[in-house]
Amino acid sequence: MTIGVTLYRQKGKVSKAIEYHQKALSLHSELDYKHGESMHLGNLGIAYRHIGQIEKAIEYYLMALAVCQELGERKGEAVQLINIGNAHRVLGQVKLGVKYFENSLTIFKEIGYLKGVSDALGSLGTSYLSLGEFDKCIKFYKQSLTISQEMGERRGEGIILSNMGVVYQQQGEVEQAIQNFEQALEIALEVGDKRGQAARLGNIGNAYIEIGRVNQSIEYFEKAIFIAKEIGDREYEGSSLRALGQAYTQIKMAKRAIEILEEALIVSRGVGDKRNMGICLGNLSNAYLEEGNLYKSIECAKEGLLIAREVKDPLSEAWRLWELGEVYLAKEDILQAQKHGQQALNIFLEIKSPQVIQIEEWLDDLKNYL
Repeated sequence: MTIGVTLYRQKGKVSKAIEYHQKALSLHSELDYKHGESMHLGNLGIAYRHIGQIEKAIEYYLMALAVCQELGERKGEAVQLINIGNAHRVLGQVKLGVKYFENSLTIFKEIGYLKGVSDALGSLGTSYLSLGEFDKCIKFYKQSLTISQEMGERRGEGIILSNMGVVYQQQGEVEQAIQNFEQALEIALEVGDKRGQAARLGNIGNAYIEIGRVNQSIEYFEKAIFIAKEIGDREYEGSSLRALGQAYTQIKMAKRAIEILEEALIVSRGVGDKRNMGICLGNLSNAYLEEGNLYKSIECAKEGLLIAREVKDPLSEAWRLWELGEVYLAKEDILQAQKHGQQALNIFLEIKSPQVIQIEEWLDDLKNYL
């Protein structure tokens, strides 16, 4: 990433970065300087990705890829393949993204570029996390972490430690997850990675919610939101606001939770973060249920379920189904509650989620209502 995107992203003025790279691209095209063209095409892709215009980002990544292939610039080719794969993953096209990551991994190995190998392995790990294939996910993350540590590449090490923490948390190993997140936060502070700091603070906050330390989690989310706003990172602002709203739901402050979650939904829609939108809608469903507004609760849960299916996120799909089950239970429609709960259980079983025991107990309790 060159100065245009880096500088203006830090200031939250990505439109300035786009203007900068468009002018530079025009100049290099006039001079027929292909290396410059590929660089600025790639950076335009990064800029559009940052403001949520994912399809447009892919267009620029593909153009940059074509130029790199024309020049025989193998490293640049592999970098663009990762960019394209990440963009498809954001759109929910995870399996398509995997193909791009596998191709990039092959190239990086062929040219002996270890950082690229680590990045591609990490991207594959994240893809398999989205697909609920935790064993494959951990395998790729561990390979990536080993390479980053051998290279002394601290920022990459922190990212992978955090990603592994997410997996541990989803498998119910919350204390191990917190250890990973705290190590990753230390690294982000050490290398001055503000975006990483915001993300790690959010990770720790989420983990604290899971073990019942909700007031402490709120402090972490507020710090994460402050940093995200400071650097103009709307994507992390949206996810941090969503997490903060969830925390207020946990402590029975439904009205405050709804205000924050509605704000989070607006931010996430603005940057095209569909996955966070779906989770946010699920959290809104819970908050409206807490408030007693069953109509809004079921509306949000259904919309969140549609998004989870659209982006092919099985874990989110299962949670949205369970949330629908909770609303139907509140409506005293036990058969519909059972139906949605069973569908959620089937997905939790398929992805080997630790939520299996909880939802089985919930389904057993429903039998008392029949």
